[in-house]
Amino acid sequence: MADMRDALRKAGLVSEKQARQSKHQKRLHRKEVGDDGLAEEKRRKDEEFRTEQDAKRAKDRALEEKKAEEAREVSGKVDLVGLIRSGLVSGATPGPKQYFFTLPGGRITYLEVNDGGGRRIASGSAAIVRSEGAVRGEYCVVDVRTAELLSKEAPELVLEWSRG
Repeated sequence: MADMRDALRKAGLVSEKQARQSKHQKRLHRKEVGDDGLAEEKRRKDEEFRTEQDAKRAKDRALEEKKAEEAREVSGKVDLVGLIRSGLVSGATPGPKQYFFTLPGGRITYLEVNDGGGRRIASGSAAIVRSEGAVRGEYCVVDVRTAELLSKEAPELVLEWSRG
């Protein structure tokens, strides 16, 4: 501890007088409390330190669990993106026609499709889903198998599907 006082004094953070006062206060405190009191103070400080460390570990554990949950959600989303990519109806978009459909909030929008894509969506052999980054646009056309899987796994992604 004397080294710390000397270092603080040399750095100009405390004066010589303050360093002497600190040393004197420490000596008085030791004399007042005695060996048993010093041991009790040390035990109390150690207990506080352990409590702080336990709280920090619990906080870190909760943070790790949260990160793991987010990673699981992302991996689930990645699986959905892979599923959407695997079920894309090639050549259905873009096209000269606009296929209008209603979003869950009631807003009406459209997807530019070709004749074949429009017929497949209208007949129910294809569906319009949110692309979730699988393709460049916000919506895409997928086959029936993919639409069925998505309706089970993430029904909010299936936007337009004329089922039988």
